[in-house]
Amino acid sequence: CRSYLGPQLYNMADATTINPLPYTREEFGYVQKSSWRQVDRLDEEVVEMDSPYTVRIASGAQVFTFLLIGDQNAGKSTFLHSFTKHTDANYLQLSSLLPVLSSSFVNTRFLWEDDDRTPMDELPFLDTDLGRASLVLTAEDFAFFVQEHDLPHSLVLDAPKSTVYFVLQFLEFGGDHLDQLMQPSLIRNPAIREVVQKSSTALQSCRKIVYFVNCHDLFTVKGFQLATFVRLVERLAFLRNTMPDGTQVMINMSRCPPQPQQHAEFVQQAREAIQAHYKLPALACLTLDYVSLLNAALLAVLQHLNIQLDVGTQVYASDHIHDDGSLNHEALVTTLVRLFRLNMVHQVADTLRLIARHIVACFKQPNHRIDAHDQLNIWMTRATFGAYLEDADISDLPDSHAVQHFNAAATFLTNRLLALAQHRAGHAKLRVSFTNPDGSGLGYWQPGEGLSASEVAMTEADTSLGQQIRFPYNDAFLSVLDSYMGKNVPGELWLASSDGGAAFDPEADVLLLQRLRGVAESLRNEAEQLLQQLLAVDSVLTDEAAIIGAWHRWLWTVEELLQATGLLACCTEPNIRMRLPNEVSTSPQRWTAIKAAIARDTAALQTEAAASVDNSSSVVVVAGGEVMTTTPSTPPTAVLLELAVRVRVVD
Repeated sequence: CRSYLGPQLYNMADATTINPLPYTREEFGYVQKSSWRQVDRLDEEVVEMDSPYTVRIASGAQVFTFLLIGDQNAGKSTFLHSFTKHTDANYLQLSSLLPVLSSSFVNTRFLWEDDDRTPMDELPFLDTDLGRASLVLTAEDFAFFVQEHDLPHSLVLDAPKSTVYFVLQFLEFGGDHLDQLMQPSLIRNPAIREVVQKSSTALQSCRKIVYFVNCHDLFTVKGFQLATFVRLVERLAFLRNTMPDGTQVMINMSRCPPQPQQHAEFVQQAREAIQAHYKLPALACLTLDYVSLLNAALLAVLQHLNIQLDVGTQVYASDHIHDDGSLNHEALVTTLVRLFRLNMVHQVADTLRLIARHIVACFKQPNHRIDAHDQLNIWMTRATFGAYLEDADISDLPDSHAVQHFNAAATFLTNRLLALAQHRAGHAKLRVSFTNPDGSGLGYWQPGEGLSASEVAMTEADTSLGQQIRFPYNDAFLSVLDSYMGKNVPGELWLASSDGGAAFDPEADVLLLQRLRGVAESLRNEAEQLLQQLLAVDSVLTDEAAIIGAWHRWLWTVEELLQATGLLACCTEPNIRMRLPNEVSTSPQRWTAIKAAIARDTAALQTEAAASVDNSSSVVVVAGGEVMTTTPSTPPTAVLLELAVRVRVVD
């Protein structure tokens, strides 16, 4: 990626310069990031990573998520970024009112290489598509914040008893993103269309949202702008049609201009314009302030148009920065208090989605999995993750909390087939069955099968290391799985359920599943080629070490093939079964040599026929790619990957 500082904007009135927040160019667009870690307090409040208590002392966390949407340049990114703007002269005052341990901000603008639009309309922020900010507080500090501002004590008391951190997370849908939500047919790039579809799906289940109005465009020096007001009503109508009945909307008016001398004329002008445009009876007498004007006008118009949104008496004005660009710390805290007081929390959840994002980032940096003998461990462990976090300096969660909940986050990923868990002998829970072309059994293999109890124990995944998982080593496959995380799409938008479920939606993820089909076909071809090389009579793989190495490489490819197969079926099945469509030929001598090498490695190839599996709870993929599946009533506790291979053993 390439890093930009971008242009500078000069304010001729006071001769000050507004510099943009630095941003990078990615394949999918532009990204701005900033973070803040209160190092002294982190040392005091958070268990050190190298402490033996890191994985023993309870460090639960609860996430309060708020959704923000609204007009372009309405101050949403300004609000989100404020909590990381530690160089500001007023940040110390903000920290005294809201003592965060750490905070992070990510701002993403989706523009592919062939799009010539500028990424930044008004400095210092990109024109946001999706933004995210998070603040981490200790339970004690959050409890004090709740008590100090007379907020409901249930915010603290309803949290699990193990909660020692509270995370406040803000998800922003930008003004341009809102336009795309309203007119998805105008989106040229299918990848952007898929992200927008995720946002639309999230809105369909949203009952609390904060709408930012850009008053700078609503009230100009020329007076009230009716066209801007009409557009605001259209956007609120769209939200009403998208979100469930009874959705609560808090409207925040930002960038309010100072009231001019002719303010009374503006109010009268606005009242007359709105009455005429919507053919309303006389509006109630409006007081001479912007909040009352917008509140009364919206209430009347929405009621007249039968747009049933709960916005009455919930219009507020907040400017989170002063005219000189410095933070308005009192306004920031006031808005935050208001969000809790009006119960605008969209979701209360655990931190597994946040941790999962960091696990994927860790896997993409393999240097942490190289051992003392310069050998790469293909599986990630909690220790691997901890080593990564020490270098990464993440700001959306305490390091020790992320490490402690690695196992839960790993299970969160494996339950959705986004990752594979090690079962035995360096492999997932895999079973490979070999049959003659006539259907008679040649045998089957699975990790540790046929070994003694002590030998099985030696091949078991080391439980002291916690869960051991991996993602695909096939680059195209990993790119598909990282498609949303890599674009900074919050997990709340595409991993909606915390208790399992399919990772991808066959209706919303059409492009992604199309790419995945290509990946699965490529993996199937690779698996067949590797097996042919292994079983060929004239194979160059003659010594035992070469045979064993090729065998494991084939098994890892098979694991990824079956993982892709399950994802394509959008399943949550306990078994995923597939049969390679083409048979493979070998000689009795070569077949015996293969079996002997396998037996001296980690598990024998069993000579008995493969045990049958209940097809009523399996995904079966036959030649040609046809998928037949039935969904069980309960989610699986583990996924068995099964591959059937036809082998013709002839002289």
